[in-house]
Amino acid sequence: MLKTFLLSIGMTSLLLCASAEIEPQETGWVLKKFEVKFDQRGTAIGDYTNEGWALEPNNTDVPYLRFTCSPRHPLVATLYPRPEMLDIEDGRRVKQGVRKGVLHIEGRESENVAWTHVKRRDIMQARRRSVSAKLYNAAATGADVRVRVPLSQDEVTFTSPKPDADFKRFISECSLAKKSENSAE
Repeated sequence: MLKTFLLSIGMTSLLLCASAEIEPQETGWVLKKFEVKFDQRGTAIGDYTNEGWALEPNNTDVPYLRFTCSPRHPLVATLYPRPEMLDIEDGRRVKQGVRKGVLHIEGRESENVAWTHVKRRDIMQARRRSVSAKLYNAAATGADVRVRVPLSQDEVTFTSPKPDADFKRFISECSLAKKSENSAE
């Protein structure tokens, strides 16, 4: 539970941290390196830094999927149903909770999935690596993804760009091909 909580805090912090683009291209995807420093005063975990790769579409003005990987978290999918909500800066604490929502991937049966939901920013992060893998495979095959957003009950469709060089580089940088063969999840 604590590990998932820390992961979600990291994803929220990831939104706010500066990341350097790696060879920006006029393609559908952008691959970036990221670094998030965690201040865990008073916990057994202590302070640490999480570094890894982030993959997101060039166009982040529409609902989109973002994938990240790091040594601590091999594959994490985050959904941004309302990107305009990311610009809210009113100094209030960002709260999150576990919410269930219906996930439908084109060509698959719908399933009820648990998300870490950051209500204030309307961000949804997959709580299980298997869900992240399904979302990544949907992006790789061009399948549309529909999600019922927790609390609002709005249904949002995510259409990912076609895989390109950055998308493929994410696979190699994160060693996803090897992990998916060895993963039991």
